[in-house]
Amino acid sequence: MKQSRPGAFRGLAVVLLLASGGLPACVAPAQLSLAEPGARPQATPSGAPRVWLTEVIDQRQGSESLGQVAARNFSSADLIPWLQNALLGLNSREFSLVRPDAEALPGPRLKVRLVKAYVDSVHASKIAVVVIETELSKPDLEQPLRKYYRGQCTHVNWASGSGEVVSSLRVALADCLDKLGRDLGPSLNY
Repeated sequence: MKQSRPGAFRGLAVVLLLASGGLPACVAPAQLSLAEPGARPQATPSGAPRVWLTEVIDQRQGSESLGQVAARNFSSADLIPWLQNALLGLNSREFSLVRPDAEALPGPRLKVRLVKAYVDSVHASKIAVVVIETELSKPDLEQPLRKYYRGQCTHVNWASGSGEVVSSLRVALADCLDKLGRDLGPSLNY
């Protein structure tokens, strides 16, 4: 009976581990750019009441980390500009979100806090989740209206690619903002 060398399989195991993307903690995360090239906010509908978007802040722990998909880490440094641009594009006949300027008139004000934004994988699927907390202040309210909105996306994880992850995060954010858009108009009725 032939005996194998003690280190023969160890070398093969290391090669397979590295080829499969193992040791995720030792590898720098893939940096995602979430900004959509050429994306512009929707035109402001004429006559729609203005809602001043006063603040968009990131309340997450480890602000740049977005999690991992199939042992591949992802991060992004442009989450807040991405969220702010998406919010400014959320216009309807019932409201128009705008940045306040020096001549901002009294009216409804919206603060948005990014509570969660992450990606994860389960078996052959990738999941993206975006959660925001909104605080709507109006002159006729003593206390601001606070509400959480959650958007998610679940797709097949084909290759754990950056493009797939960015696309999933965009769908999750669109789902979240769709829910906000449906609530915001009726919340403005005086």
